[in-house]
Amino acid sequence: KEIVSPDIDYRKITESAEGLSGRDIEDVIQSILRNKATQEIEGKNPGSVTTDEVIRFIQDSDKARKAREDMRAKSRQYL
Repeated sequence: KEIVSPDIDYRKITESAEGLSGRDIEDVIQSILRNKATQEIEGKNPGSVTTDEVIRFIQDSDKARKAREDMRAKSRQYL
């Protein structure tokens, strides 16, 4: 089995990851691989990591990061 799809578009992924640190991107990849491993353990066929899958995880992690930053900023108003 191939873990990463042979037609993955690294340029597209890089463009979607603008503003993220290397650590952020590493966390995204680790999350994807954990999900794939879980699916494999459950007897499912997780397939290879795709461009769209990586971008979706990046977008989700970016939304979560922005939400945390907003919450911190709002909480500082009350201190």
